[in-house]
Amino acid sequence: MEFEINGKKYRAGKMNAFQQQDLAVALVPVIPALKPIWDSLTPSVVGMDGRPAFARENMVDFLAPLADAIRSLGKENRYEINDICLSVVSRESGGSWSGIYTSQQLMFDDINGLDLLKIVGQVIKDALLNFFPALPESGELSPASSV
Repeated sequence: MEFEINGKKYRAGKMNAFQQQDLAVALVPVIPALKPIWDSLTPSVVGMDGRPAFARENMVDFLAPLADAIRSLGKENRYEINDICLSVVSRESGGSWSGIYTSQQLMFDDINGLDLLKIVGQVIKDALLNFFPALPESGELSPASSV
């Protein structure tokens, strides 16, 4: 999967089953802290690409629960999640792709903390999509009500 952050192109390779499982287990502590975000996750508009979009002013409501979720992981879990996710990411530089993370060191000095969070988020979304059921579209039955 390829994605762009701050004008830089990134590519996330496929994780093997063991990496996916380790990542899912490492994320377990964050699930309760993310509940307020999921509960209030209602898109404001539909973007140009047809995907749900959120108004900037609504994003403020997500910051506190997101900060709580990240804090709930603890340093060791964050490092484990970063290690797993960043090990499969490369970045385009000068027409070639280079790994962004080697021996627990970022290889690009311009990647800041927010960029790191976005990169890891993209990898988690791609790697664990099949672990978690998709959120129902408006008007669809939720998994609980379909039984």
